[in-house]
Amino acid sequence: MSISTPWLLYLADGPSYTQELQQATSQPLGLALQSISSSLLSFGLAFYMSWKLTLVMLAGLPLIIPILSFLSSRLQPNIAGQQVEMSKAAKHVSNALTSIETVKCFGGQNIEFERYVAALRRATAFYYHQVFWFAAQVGVTRMATMGMYVQAFWFGGALLNKGEITAENIFIAFLGTTMAVGAFMQVMPQLLILEKGKAAGQKLRAVMVQNSKERHHTTGERAVFDTCIGDIEFREVRSQSYIFLELCSQL
Repeated sequence: MSISTPWLLYLADGPSYTQELQQATSQPLGLALQSISSSLLSFGLAFYMSWKLTLVMLAGLPLIIPILSFLSSRLQPNIAGQQVEMSKAAKHVSNALTSIETVKCFGGQNIEFERYVAALRRATAFYYHQVFWFAAQVGVTRMATMGMYVQAFWFGGALLNKGEITAENIFIAFLGTTMAVGAFMQVMPQLLILEKGKAAGQKLRAVMVQNSKERHHTTGERAVFDTCIGDIEFREVRSQSYIFLELCSQL
């Protein structure tokens, strides 16, 4: 069985995707923009007071940024996988409750329960992977911050002994750099929510693009599509309602 409108598969998941996108574009996005702005201003102040000390403190960033990018790329597939499995679990519950009488008549309680639990276990595995990669991101950021402290005290003392900078400028440059890194670290707790919102936005955009490509018009209460690819074939149908329940569960 082939379906030419894959956006129908996401129709039941639209409310959850919309909620995650709305949550990501509200307070977390605002806090992320505020932190990035504060970080840029603090970096500008640090460079103005002592560009040498600031560059030495930031010497580890070329190594840290690729690591953070790699960890972020590993986080996104697990978020998408969890959303898919949670949607499957919700579909199993919805289908079972909608046809509860049919499920009880055919003794399908255990089957539906096993499907629901299996989907939850797969979603849990994806969530464990999310926590691992997110914790790795936070750990790498903390390690980079501690390295900046060591570099600042070492190189700042060397510049002070040479007479190239005053203690006041060292303090201001050090404070500006640490404030910039601290503002950047405030983005990390919001990163998981923003990644989930990004995945939800991609799903919703795919639905909108696919829906706009398939032009159709309605006649009365029926929807008439320009093209319909595929066919539906039923064989050895014993119970119509239960067959439809099985088909809905597997879509």
